Amino acid sequence: MSKFFINHPIPALVLSIILMLVGTLTALRLPIAEYPDIAPPTVFVSTSYVGADASVVNNTVAQIIEDAVNGAGDIEFMHSTVDTGGNYELSIVFKQGTDIDTAAVRVQNKISAVLSDLPAQVQSQGVTVNKNTPESVFMFDLISPKGSHDGVFMKNYATAYFLDKINRVDGVGKVTSYDGDYSMRIWLNPDKLAELGLAISDVEAAIKEQNVQAAVGSLGKMPVNSLQ
Repeated sequence: MSKFFINHPIPALVLSIILMLVGTLTALRLPIAEYPDIAPPTVFVSTSYVGADASVVNNTVAQIIEDAVNGAGDIEFMHSTVDTGGNYELSIVFKQGTDIDTAAVRVQNKISAVLSDLPAQVQSQGVTVNKNTPESVFMFDLISPKGSHDGVFMKNYATAYFLDKINRVDGVGKVTSYDGDYSMRIWLNPDKLAELGLAISDVEAAIKEQNVQAAVGSLGKMPVNSLQ
């Protein structure tokens, strides 16, 4: 058969064109099948304990959350990390075929049940549960071409104008910015605190008391009768 087509190139060329046309028509009529998921469904949990070292976070946060989440069901394995800044991250990998929405709800319910056992600062920070992995898929830089603005300004600009829009894009699990927010760092003099009989919690409470946004009223409004 091969010798015939070698000695007769025209029939071979015609047959090749026919096969190409039939293949093209067949490909257009074939149904589109859904491919199975390759990456297993993963739920990502994160929180922070400001001022605590890695050992304290592990004992007071990580163990409580992981003991509770361990009973969520259909879990293949878990992996957690704790850094010296008090940040805690937990990746929960579920069995292939597990519905990711159902898995996230189960994890959230387990964490809600033990939320009162966590330190007060962790409760105020909140525990975030996301249906995504900690690995980055896409990264981009936001820069000031002439260097007129620093990284903190650019991060605040991104948060105010387009990070929320990116979060609403279909398929985006989480958007993370890696620069700092506007903040104030306070160094305390332990000798002065001891002299005044104060603890760190007293200074923290005083700062929180003064950190308020007071309502200043409105301008250009009609005067109101004092009897009303």
